[in-house]
Amino acid sequence: MSLEKEILKTGNGITPRAGQYVTVHCTGYGKNRDLSKKFWSTKDPGQQTFKFCIGQKSVIAGWDEGVMGMSIGEIARLKCPPRYAYGASGFPAWETETDTETDATTEAGEEEEKVPVTWEGELKDGWIPDKVGLATFPNGDTYQGNYENGKKNGHGKYTFAKGAVYEGQYSNDRRNGHGFMKYPDKSTYSGAWFRGLKHGQGVYTYANGDRYQGDWRYDLRHGQGTYYFTESMSSYVGTWEFGHFVLGEWVWRDGNKYEGTFYKEKPIGRGRYRFRSTNNEYIGNFERTEIPKSLDANAPVEVKLVFRDARLRSLRA
Repeated sequence: MSLEKEILKTGNGITPRAGQYVTVHCTGYGKNRDLSKKFWSTKDPGQQTFKFCIGQKSVIAGWDEGVMGMSIGEIARLKCPPRYAYGASGFPAWETETDTETDATTEAGEEEEKVPVTWEGELKDGWIPDKVGLATFPNGDTYQGNYENGKKNGHGKYTFAKGAVYEGQYSNDRRNGHGFMKYPDKSTYSGAWFRGLKHGQGVYTYANGDRYQGDWRYDLRHGQGTYYFTESMSSYVGTWEFGHFVLGEWVWRDGNKYEGTFYKEKPIGRGRYRFRSTNNEYIGNFERTEIPKSLDANAPVEVKLVFRDARLRSLRA
């Protein structure tokens, strides 16, 4: 006989993977060989949801295989032959006799992401990773560092199977605090993290050598910062909003610069050019202009930014 499953309520479609911890409610029937009699339930007074690492043979086969196909919120009835339940010995404490078929109503809760397949370190309550150790995950990622109650907390080093490496602080299983990340394309970030995202002060060095140093907000350049272009040796210095430069100075390698407002890293609106060699400046307006590519009325246009109404002013004393 094989395991039988009847879905009583569908879930959200998200199913667990082997190596993850799942949380379930379960009510078991089969007391004294009677499938109408309950022998145990997580909803009994003094009981609570049951948590186990799925696909690791840490529970009866009926749970291991039956819950594997369940999704979050699903309720199912699992009919377990003896070999999927408590086998030839039964479970005397629950008055399930030898070779007894059992019937369990199971309600799946949320599965936890990034649960290690192997853990080399201390275990709390016999199964929860705790303190310093080495975790290996289903996709080949590894983490060496501190755990608290099954979650990454404190200092640690996370090596991604695809080549990235993070070393720094964690809180509640997420990068949080100061840390250093090296990405597969050889770009790097050193600075503040919040809930797994670049947030606060930090320096990002891009694969082409460009560098941004300044404020970050939820993984975007936001606040005050400087972006240095390696190839042109120029830089943007000023205010950033949601990843874009909006106000400040565009400084060239010869010391000349443009000051004003920007839109998508292009000058727009009121601004001034300052020339270091002559100590003069031009004040004017950058406007978006459409220039026809030919005299044909239906010809396509080219969009350019034109500096208009400029006036020269000397900066010499």
